[in-house]
Amino acid sequence: MSTPLVKMLTHRGPVQALAVDLTGHYMATSGLDGQLKVWDVRTYKLLQ
Repeated sequence: MSTPLVKMLTHRGPVQALAVDLTGHYMATSGLDGQLKVWDVRTYKLLQ
């Protein structure tokens, strides 16, 4: 696959870690910008 299904520009800089919950509904990301963000994967909306 050469084209991503979704491109999320979420952090100022590289993403250090990514985790998805067991249901696949939520994703947490952390970046070199020092922020931890929680997302609803179904809507791509920032929750926290």
